[in-house]
Amino acid sequence: MHKLTVCIICKDSAKTIKQCIESLKPFASFLNITDTGSVDQTLELVRKTCRRINLPYKLTTYQWNDHFADARNFNFSQAPPSEWLMWVDSDDVVENGDQVLTLLAQTPAKFGAIWLPYFYSEDEFGNVNTVFIRERILRASVGWLWKNRVHETIQPQTKTDYIKTADVVIRHKHGAGSRSPRNFKLLNLMLQENPEDLRVLLYLGHQHFAEADWMQSAEFYLKFASNPAVL
Repeated sequence: MHKLTVCIICKDSAKTIKQCIESLKPFASFLNITDTGSVDQTLELVRKTCRRINLPYKLTTYQWNDHFADARNFNFSQAPPSEWLMWVDSDDVVENGDQVLTLLAQTPAKFGAIWLPYFYSEDEFGNVNTVFIRERILRASVGWLWKNRVHETIQPQTKTDYIKTADVVIRHKHGAGSRSPRNFKLLNLMLQENPEDLRVLLYLGHQHFAEADWMQSAEFYLKFASNPAVL
């Protein structure tokens, strides 16, 4: 059984995948990558980088179906037996990775997930201006299921406790161009499937706000905020 398998889905990540993989070397036992349709040099770079740094890996392919959770669930299903799973994106870099194994050794058995800071964006001076906290390191025995087409979430299949730490940080490198067209497509599909989903309304407000479409943004924020479940 591997101590820690890192799980990644990727597509056309040639600009960022090498740096991502290199940041995993200090702690990963195994790298589990699923490609969803790359046409650039991503697959070649995965193979070359893993061989160069001597990191065991498995590379699978998945037919993209406009559903990030489906792709991530497939990716998790391909992971070898492991005590822990960690997920990162192909344009993420793990900082202070040399602390990960110490962190795992100090985590009591009742904790099934470890939340880490996600430095998502920076201003023009290099200052981090958007930080998320996500459950990144997961005890495999808990069982985990991804949900939602985009801005996906992961849910434990058995009851567990969580801990948070800032000893390890994940930094997003924004390797691709604008993701707004893709996100709008997936969010609108989710809205058609479930018009009452408050999370979709909120994210559509965020997406329109990011595009400076103030009126559409306000419309979705108002729909979200006026719902009795929010009030």
